[in-house]
Amino acid sequence: MPTTIYAANTDGPVRNYGESSWDGAHDSAGSSGTSAFPNTDVHPYYGAGITAGSSGANPDIFRAFFAFDTSGISVSPSSAILYVYTSQGAGDVIAVKATAPDLSTDIAAADFNNLDGWTSGFGSGDLTAYSAQITTQGANSLWSITLNAAARSDMASLSVLKVCLMNYDHDYLDVAPTTSIGTSGGNQDVGFHWSEYTDAARRPRVAYEVGYGQNVSGVSADSINNVNGVLRANILGVLGVED
Repeated sequence: MPTTIYAANTDGPVRNYGESSWDGAHDSAGSSGTSAFPNTDVHPYYGAGITAGSSGANPDIFRAFFAFDTSGISVSPSSAILYVYTSQGAGDVIAVKATAPDLSTDIAAADFNNLDGWTSGFGSGDLTAYSAQITTQGANSLWSITLNAAARSDMASLSVLKVCLMNYDHDYLDVAPTTSIGTSGGNQDVGFHWSEYTDAARRPRVAYEVGYGQNVSGVSADSINNVNGVLRANILGVLGVED
């Protein structure tokens, strides 16, 4: 039975706008031209995405940040899924490791570049991916994002799992658009509902499971698959169980 952790109410989208070039927006230090929207669900159309003119001119870049209390997890889960409910859904996304927010401090404009591995001119190779590329799953739907081994390991080693969802095709890969991307029709804009939403079924959350393998002499669930060919009697002996 999965255990569910809901996002702290410090979550929210951060938007960078007003830059004339793609690099100016993508590599922004989160100072001028950046806004954050914590403690509200009145901006469900903001999330992970971009809008831009031809060749990446005058882009708006949106990144979505979440924090989850993982202080009660001591071993890496065998599986973990991040669920987010979309108000609109166009464009692919990816989950990456973030360094903000925490459980008590709201997301802020200065957090726009608070991505683990961020550096000026960063590309996908500089960041820590928490998932694979997630192909758009449509608007007004619950998206499921499978978290990878890096994310699951951090769930056990960190007291707070900090996640950013960002546009994959342009923001994550650092590829400037070559044609205009608008706010409707053929866009790259995914909007989410946030932790304050009245219906808990639409709030962001992580559901995880810890496999039985976690209890076998500290062996991870992934490693348990390697006991093929070991005599059943020997496996029982590890646990001190008699046949």
